[in-house]
Amino acid sequence: MVMRWGWVGAVAAALVWGAASPAVAEPTNLELSNMCGYVQAKSSNAPLGSEVRISRGGTPAGGFAYSGPFAIAAHDGLAVTVSIDGTVEATIKYLDGVGCTGDDLSAEFDDFCFDSVFVQLTNQSTPRTPGYVVTINDAVHIVPLGRSWLDATSVPADAVIGVYRDLADGVRAFYANHVYRKPVGCGTAGLSTRLIDHCYGVRAEVSSNASANQRWVAVRGQTAQPLAWLKSNATAVGQVAGLSEGETVTFQLLVGPDDYAEFATHVYRRPAACSGPFQTTVSLVDSCDGTAVTITSLGDIREYFIDAGGVRIPVLVDLGASRTEHVHGSTVGVFRGGPVEGDIDRTIVVHAYGKPAGCTDLPVTGRAVASIVGSGLIAVLLGLAMLLLVRRRVPR
Repeated sequence: MVMRWGWVGAVAAALVWGAASPAVAEPTNLELSNMCGYVQAKSSNAPLGSEVRISRGGTPAGGFAYSGPFAIAAHDGLAVTVSIDGTVEATIKYLDGVGCTGDDLSAEFDDFCFDSVFVQLTNQSTPRTPGYVVTINDAVHIVPLGRSWLDATSVPADAVIGVYRDLADGVRAFYANHVYRKPVGCGTAGLSTRLIDHCYGVRAEVSSNASANQRWVAVRGQTAQPLAWLKSNATAVGQVAGLSEGETVTFQLLVGPDDYAEFATHVYRRPAACSGPFQTTVSLVDSCDGTAVTITSLGDIREYFIDAGGVRIPVLVDLGASRTEHVHGSTVGVFRGGPVEGDIDRTIVVHAYGKPAGCTDLPVTGRAVASIVGSGLIAVLLGLAMLLLVRRRVPR
């Protein structure tokens, strides 16, 4: 009887334990399917707020928090990959159905200082499809047919900028999105400027240490000339042409909508070399280990070559820029010409190398010493071997 109740108790305990054990969660599912002009993604059990990441053609396109089924714009043959929370992933190859044509659009986002984002749209489809929708948080901006960009201003920090296309039946299909992070290092204090006069105007080299792009202009009188963007942590080159002797040009940075701050002023002086046949300056500086040759082109983008010790070195120099090469040779020549100019030898300067005072032959160190020591050791070992061989052959 005791044994029977013991068995019943064990069964009851097992039942209670089983009831108390946590249920195993069902794995999150993800289903992708081809629709007309887009891929539909849905899950029957993904938790709301799960992180969704999307790739189009193997390139990350952005993501968002899961809130239900969504559409991803696609074109024929495009591979679309979707993941949820970094664990569940699925890929599908989109194929146009009958009467359906997807759109081969890509979007790039360039962050700018002072609350601005430039959205560049590149459409490879023919013919072009209707316009696109750019969202900045909840605000909607329509990019009309035929325009390939949107310059968004007054963008708040951490705003999500998305690119979509509105399709039939109220479907808004996703292309890409981007989060705008508040840049640092913006403004004129983070700029360094180098200005070089040449025969046609002035070359401005401006370096920026900001974490985002910036816009700048050259101002002559009442005319403002936009120049290439100042890329983040990089150097930009701007050319201002058509300047007259003594004319003043100022360089200004866009620091807000229609608001500029001046960071450099320059008075143009035409170089004397512009009256010469080559519109080029050459500097040659001899050192103990050769000659430093610096070529500055003042008249155009030019091809040159340096001949040093019978070795010909081609050199391409941008307008107003300088290029330095370190060469070795008793005679150093600099010539205009090259492959583009038909290898025309136009002698600019020929220079005889002169070793500066105080130069001495460098002591043999490092690998050279090791080589010499190794050679000496081998010679000693060979001599010893020969001595032993001779002694073995001499009769005692």
